[in-house]
Amino acid sequence: VEVLIEMIADSNEEVRRVCTEAFTNPDRIWPGNPFAIEALAKATTHGDWNVREASITALCRVANCNKDTCDPDGILNNPKAIEAVTARLRDAEGIVKKLAIEGLVVLALADGVIDEGDLPIIDTFVESQRDGDPLVSAACSKALAFLS
Repeated sequence: VEVLIEMIADSNEEVRRVCTEAFTNPDRIWPGNPFAIEALAKATTHGDWNVREASITALCRVANCNKDTCDPDGILNNPKAIEAVTARLRDAEGIVKKLAIEGLVVLALADGVIDEGDLPIIDTFVESQRDGDPLVSAACSKALAFLS
């Protein structure tokens, strides 16, 4: 996992893509793995927007688990993952914002139902409808409509 985290910041786009995809292999990294979530959450703040993009994608894949698939040490609706992805709604790059919104929808639907565990995500969408960036406000409105 440590090597993948390090390589997700590689300057080569193909290397980043392969590393991101590696996080979806349940034979190597369990969905909900807290170590991977912690490391990927940190990578979402990297200075290179390409790295932030790849790390958000990987983070949402790793954090997307339900009670049957989650790492024994993991937790559903991992607050660290939700916090890291939510913070990217304020990113300077539009593609990173878009991926963050899509990722939050995926995380909200991870267990197949919208319940009180998803309230932080729903609250984020409600608050972000008033965002000064029209891309963010429109996408959050669309996400709320999709989740309702």
